[in-house]
Amino acid sequence: MRDRPVALVTAVLWGLSAPLWSRDAAAQEGGTSTAGGPDNLSYVAPRECADRAAFAEVVRARSSTPIPPRYAVQVSIARGKKTFRGKLVARDEHGEAFVRDVEGRTCAEIVDALALALAMAIEVEEDAPSEKVKPPPAEPASEPPVPPPSPAPEESHGPPKVMTVSVGASGLAVGGYTPVIAAGGAVFGEVSEYGLSARLSASFVQSNPVTRGEGDFQTRASFLWGAGIVDLCAAFVRGARVSVWGCGRFEAGALQSSSSITGETLDAHAWLAVGVSARVRYVVSGPFFLELSPWLSAPFVAEHYVFRTVTQVHDVPIVVGGGSLSAGFSFTR
Repeated sequence: MRDRPVALVTAVLWGLSAPLWSRDAAAQEGGTSTAGGPDNLSYVAPRECADRAAFAEVVRARSSTPIPPRYAVQVSIARGKKTFRGKLVARDEHGEAFVRDVEGRTCAEIVDALALALAMAIEVEEDAPSEKVKPPPAEPASEPPVPPPSPAPEESHGPPKVMTVSVGASGLAVGGYTPVIAAGGAVFGEVSEYGLSARLSASFVQSNPVTRGEGDFQTRASFLWGAGIVDLCAAFVRGARVSVWGCGRFEAGALQSSSSITGETLDAHAWLAVGVSARVRYVVSGPFFLELSPWLSAPFVAEHYVFRTVTQVHDVPIVVGGGSLSAGFSFTR
């Protein structure tokens, strides 16, 4: 019988303490952190996040002052599938609210971003209490901001200010160098900078045989032209894919005729000429490009090619010309 009052008291105490214990357990299970911190700070966050007191200390470290009593601050942090989301609402004594929403990969990033936003708001208010100035935006809580991509270059007449080296090969078609229109090829290397370029190429052309003369003075000859060519050019249009160049050219080489029957050299002369050309380049993809280039040249010496001093095989005209289609690639330094 003596044990009944003791049991009754124990049951009463247990009944009074159970709601408090249950509320604290529910708060921790739901992730609500209320321990410590100022009374004007409402703070709800998952269990792995900093508690209310730690958040208040971060704000104090950022602003060198505690949260002013005139603010009513609400902080809520929630865990998503892959990220955390946080919201800050700070109201002053006039009822004006400062709101900030952030998202980050870790709860620590959210805490730091919200504390920084609140600290900056406090400092702005402390520096200018009579003016309602919106605080600058908080630093992003996730990864550092990535600068926007550079806009695609637009077509302009301004020269590029980088050195570009190009190499490639060309197919040629010429007229006037030989008695008939002939085909050939070339390889080239080029350096360009500040809208100017210098190109060195090695070119050759082989004509089909032509028949000239009659009887004992008849011959069947083919022509071979080879030269080194220097082109000095300036860009008139320089775009993302298309560029247009004007050039002056200098040719130095030789032109010889050979018998298509015996293979012997009939006549040969040195070749020197100056001329002008144009180039239109189209960038296909990355460093690869196609290029079309017509030209006209004036030989220094108009030579005559004859067979046995009688049969005239070819007279070099005062103006010759041709065109090329090139393919190559370029890289910048």
